Amino acid sequence: MSTEIHWFRRPGAIAPDHPGTLNPVYELLDHPIVLGRADDPFLAPEHDAEGFFTHEVALDRVAKLAGILRLLGVGPDAPVRIAAEVPEPAAVLARLAVIRVGGRLTEDASAPVDVELRAGRSAPVRDVHRAFDKPVRRLPSGFAGVAVAARGEDGALAAPVDLDPVMRDARIEPAAAAELPADLVVIAREDGAQVPALAVAESPASVLTVPIAN
Repeated sequence: MSTEIHWFRRPGAIAPDHPGTLNPVYELLDHPIVLGRADDPFLAPEHDAEGFFTHEVALDRVAKLAGILRLLGVGPDAPVRIAAEVPEPAAVLARLAVIRVGGRLTEDASAPVDVELRAGRSAPVRDVHRAFDKPVRRLPSGFAGVAVAARGEDGALAAPVDLDPVMRDARIEPAAAAELPADLVVIAREDGAQVPALAVAESPASVLTVPIAN
């Protein structure tokens, strides 16, 4: 992957002291597709042996989840936690979805958050359904067994909702990569470190725990 940053607006373009705008997820998913790599694998083979998560599929899932998060009020500075029990690669896609809309990934398990993704009910395998008397393969959502809980009016996280059927809802619009200030904090480490969007764009390993394909 190229180390060149693809700025939406370069530093100083908006104002002399403005840090510029970018989006780390654009670097990882959108731009490779622009370069014709839509069908190239996104995740390393050991985490995607069937090669299902190409750049195109990964972007589709990330943008759709980002659209769901946006409906839940996630945007710049909104704290979101991906619980440790969320399995890979769903956790990777979720991290990217949070950053795509500018949310702040919060690693401290005790810190208050606006939205949390956690383990949900074990979804049944539904890879085939029938339409017009012919079997039709149903592609996995990527988030079977994962649920999302948002903060309610009482200040507490509401009952979690399983993501698999929500990801299949055609009424939810995928979210484009938001123009994020380069100095916007998008990861809050458990040790207190604050990671800005520019650092993630320069080093995607700061957000991914599953390696991407070469």
